[in-house]
Amino acid sequence: MFRKKILLVKFGFFSLLIICLGLFISLDISTADTDSPLPGNNQELIYDINNEQIIMFGGDLSSGTEGDLKTTWFFSSYNQTWKKLSGIISPEGRSQHRMAYNTLTGKILLFGGNSLTALAQFNDTWEFDPLTNQWTELHPTTAPSARAAHTMYYDSEFNEVILYAGAINFSTVSNEMWAYNFSTNNWYQLHPSGGPGAGYGHSFAYDEANKVGVFFGGRFTDGHLINDVWFFNRSSITWTKKYPIVKPMERYHLGMTFNPIDETFIVFGGDNENLPNRAMDDTWIYNPRTNTWAEVQSTLNPPARCKHKMVFDQHHNKAILFGGIGESFSVNYNDLWIFGPITMSWSQEFTVMAPLSIWLVLFNFTSIVIVIHLLKSRFKRWV
Repeated sequence: MFRKKILLVKFGFFSLLIICLGLFISLDISTADTDSPLPGNNQELIYDINNEQIIMFGGDLSSGTEGDLKTTWFFSSYNQTWKKLSGIISPEGRSQHRMAYNTLTGKILLFGGNSLTALAQFNDTWEFDPLTNQWTELHPTTAPSARAAHTMYYDSEFNEVILYAGAINFSTVSNEMWAYNFSTNNWYQLHPSGGPGAGYGHSFAYDEANKVGVFFGGRFTDGHLINDVWFFNRSSITWTKKYPIVKPMERYHLGMTFNPIDETFIVFGGDNENLPNRAMDDTWIYNPRTNTWAEVQSTLNPPARCKHKMVFDQHHNKAILFGGIGESFSVNYNDLWIFGPITMSWSQEFTVMAPLSIWLVLFNFTSIVIVIHLLKSRFKRWV
């Protein structure tokens, strides 16, 4: 009996230590960094699977310095805080550029964009290594012409980045398709027949399950918007147009990301050029296996916007939306929204982190009960 009491006392003191540790961990998880990116649009975000973080570069900011335009930002999926990397060699500040994540090496490829300090466009190629936090300009011997508002995705089967279309010299649009080969550090042009045509502001993402690029939306040669869906097959270098019965409204500068868990695409917002508001706030899910769209009816939505960016956070199994410009182009955002494919709802909280906190609370509560029981027993004995 005496030995049991000794064990309970020891466990009680150990529990007190666990309570303090648990409170410390809980505070660490729930505390948000006050330092965050400035409001803006046309930022580029990539989800870094290996390090469970979002990496962001560039954007058309509503305020800030030249240094802010060249800042690389990290958003941790684990503790949900922003950190910035500045004062290093990096690409010039830009917007409407594109980045692609190499799942084989964990590095990020950047190409093109609009200059934020001069009326010019880029056709430079850069690589960012999250392990060393360094940008490196690659200087391939051949590259696409300078452009912006194009699209890029990484094709894991070919270990290439596929680039399509874009706006050139602020006056013309392209229908070119290029592939970047990591082994040779070179771009080379592909020549598929047909396809969506010359345009910009569309979305083009890789379907890992079906090994195709999925294209949606955009603004094209004669200024018209589309809501077409196309599949691009890199193996055969062919386009295939899909004909879903129900489709979202035409738009460009939308947000779209691939959900590898259930192999669907999540779309939010965009610009449909309908005055006076233009920006949209609808959410759609596209299933490439059934070629069907379904609109999501959520009680809470992000404010209407376009020129934002979406990525899929595989740590939380949620889509993340950041930035953009709002209705009537009157407001820039730096808010972060989370879409849960299971609940089919938007929020601004990572509720999936709750299990860790809940287990800590339950363990701490049990420890407190034991400590109170011990104190009661001792008090009775003293009395």
